[in-house]
Amino acid sequence: MKALFISAAILASATAANAATLDFSGIQGFSTGSAYVPGGATITHESGGGILAGPGVAGHTDGFCFLTSSYICEAGGTMAFDTAVTNLTFDIDGAAPTYDSVEIFAYLSGGLVSSFLYDSGDQGVTDFSSYVLDTLVFVDSSTAAGVGYSTFSFDIADIPAVPLPASALLLLGAVGSMGALRRKRKG
Repeated sequence: MKALFISAAILASATAANAATLDFSGIQGFSTGSAYVPGGATITHESGGGILAGPGVAGHTDGFCFLTSSYICEAGGTMAFDTAVTNLTFDIDGAAPTYDSVEIFAYLSGGLVSSFLYDSGDQGVTDFSSYVLDTLVFVDSSTAAGVGYSTFSFDIADIPAVPLPASALLLLGAVGSMGALRRKRKG
């Protein structure tokens, strides 16, 4: 609940600094190991397995997937953005109806702000545009060929300092007053 409040407060005052995408052009479609940095984010496999990026991931040159030990896109992992982002959208590609599904969790500073379950088998856009976030966690439950993720588009969030709730300010004032009374009694 606290993370949702913080995210809402940040979103209310966040402005788009500049539109951005993830750059997968430097990879030629081979497993990159357990971590990949496409510029703007770090993608990490959940168990240290491979990440397939670039051409060959569900027919897209600008995407990736988390590989199992048998080189199938059915594993999960994490995408940590270099900074908080907003207006995030991306595609889920290559899912087989009734066999492939993934749940995606969005976090800001370690607090859950949203989640999305994709299990229709249809290719489509995943929309986290209503949230400010810095991390995505992909939990893949696929049993066919799995899914790939592509066409990431987002804005860098301009995050101001989050104001303390009024109750916290009252508490700080009360603590300060008690300290002043204590010093007065000693004197």
